[in-house]
Amino acid sequence: MLPRVQTILFLFCCSCLGTSAQAQFEILDVNNIGFGVGYGGTLCNHDDVYYSPAPIEGTNHIIWEMAPLWSAYDDSGQVYGDILYINNAEDHAGPHADTALNLAQELALQRYKMVRKIERSEIEAFTSHFGEPDYTIPQIIRDWPGNGDTTLGTTFQLAPYVDHNANGIYEPDSGDYPLIKGDQAIFQLLHDRPTGSQATGGDPNFSMLEYRQMVYGYEALPGSLLDNAVFIDMQIINRSDRTYHDFVFGYLTFFELGFFGNNYMGSDSSVNLQYCYKGDTTDTGYGDWIYYGDLLPATGLQFVNVPMDVSMNPMSELSESSLQRFQFYQRAYWPFDTTHMTDGGSGYGTGSLTNYSYHDHPDDTDGWNEFTQGNPPGQRRAYSSTFFGDLHPGDTVCHTAAVLFAPGTIPNNRTAAVTDLINMASALQAQYPYLPDAGNCMQTRQEAPYWQTEVNPADGITFLPYPNPASDVVYLHTGPFKQSDVSLNLSDMNGKLIETWFLADLNSEQIISIRLPALTAGIYVLSGQANGFTFVKKIVIK
Repeated sequence: MLPRVQTILFLFCCSCLGTSAQAQFEILDVNNIGFGVGYGGTLCNHDDVYYSPAPIEGTNHIIWEMAPLWSAYDDSGQVYGDILYINNAEDHAGPHADTALNLAQELALQRYKMVRKIERSEIEAFTSHFGEPDYTIPQIIRDWPGNGDTTLGTTFQLAPYVDHNANGIYEPDSGDYPLIKGDQAIFQLLHDRPTGSQATGGDPNFSMLEYRQMVYGYEALPGSLLDNAVFIDMQIINRSDRTYHDFVFGYLTFFELGFFGNNYMGSDSSVNLQYCYKGDTTDTGYGDWIYYGDLLPATGLQFVNVPMDVSMNPMSELSESSLQRFQFYQRAYWPFDTTHMTDGGSGYGTGSLTNYSYHDHPDDTDGWNEFTQGNPPGQRRAYSSTFFGDLHPGDTVCHTAAVLFAPGTIPNNRTAAVTDLINMASALQAQYPYLPDAGNCMQTRQEAPYWQTEVNPADGITFLPYPNPASDVVYLHTGPFKQSDVSLNLSDMNGKLIETWFLADLNSEQIISIRLPALTAGIYVLSGQANGFTFVKKIVIK
């Protein structure tokens, strides 16, 4: 195999192209791991060009490609499956839609096929400046695919967003905004449906599943756990009318830690981790090319919200991505004779049954690892999977994984970084549930508008001006409070009083119309006092 230095340099040039290229391939670059996300759901690779530098400012990469994949069986036992691979990206881009669209409809569907990268800072700026006269809503927020086009056969709710008026419509002009995880995220809508000539053929092997993929990371202190982690959320929705039994989802990962010819693999089921580390005490490659040199790192794939039920290294590189093979690897079976993987040796016919290849720490001289087996270092790829059981029509499953990187710290030590990586995985298991929106699997969230703040809501009193944004009139819903006089003040954001109102003997559950004075567009403060309590709301004038 030829060295891949030229390929890496070519990608650096590709990343400098214009917006049309960026819609095909985006790079997560918020922390110490660079992570490419390609058109059609491919990870770390697009058009056979890869990007996964760690450290991010360096030239060494950790993964050639990660391919999400699943397999299952219908009521008759027919096998179904899908792999989001670099050679079939076009088949997966965009949401699930009708299978017989004409050319004009397929062109209309293109707007949903983009790879979208968004920053937390863009959302925070939006929530801080929304309604200000000189503020322009960023295009990434305006074009967020919160809603689909049902005339094309998509569902109406697509990408997750914050819905302030709970009407189920994504309206950035009314203050709605994308709901993401992390400080930077890359999102795309994916599917497995027949298109074009495939649709007219009526191929039953198309599953009619929809995928929603979000890759994200956190801006964290250098060297910290979150600085060396990238997360991948996959939401999988069964849009077919069939039940998929024994539904298994996971990844085929082509690890390429530094020099691809100097790698070993291992697994640790106690922390749901599959990992790659160096086979030799120095990481060098062709000629004078230095990869990681004397400081030998480790990298791994961890399942965060579900168990890693299988971690299996195939014995051969032939046709591993075909459904007839990977359905077995995903279940820890050898496809050539459908026998289960065993403990020890090559994992074939050597001992008790196991679901985890090389499951002992490489420092364990009596355990099952690549050192004790005397394997020559080389390229490594592996399957990882979770058993979800039955996936009924309309069912949704959610899978969160993390790619971790442990830098080398002890010269010429091949295993110290493995210990660090396992400790990182253990810490992430404890920390992840407390990260923002950790349990939200790309569901739109309804919440009170951020421009309305309520103070002292005692006795169940509510004070809700609407519509917001407004123009010349706002309505107030008084809520369940005691009969009272209410005084209202309207001020600008500098505290300058603009208008006052006094409303006598208001009752509970009453709607009051307040005509506003002529105002320039912007944000204003409407405050009220009732029953000795003060209420303050921001209102937007458009």
